[in-house]
Amino acid sequence: MPIYVEEHKVNVIRGFMADLMIVKLIVAAVLAAAAPVMYKAAMDV
Repeated sequence: MPIYVEEHKVNVIRGFMADLMIVKLIVAAVLAAAAPVMYKAAMDV
């Protein structure tokens, strides 16, 4: 039983890390898309 619990914990952590990576990729993509707009806005001010 404890082995199963450990296995499950590892899988949960791996899933969490994978989700974090996906979120980071999305954030990076949004920032990359927004950067030129923000830069232009900063230059206009």
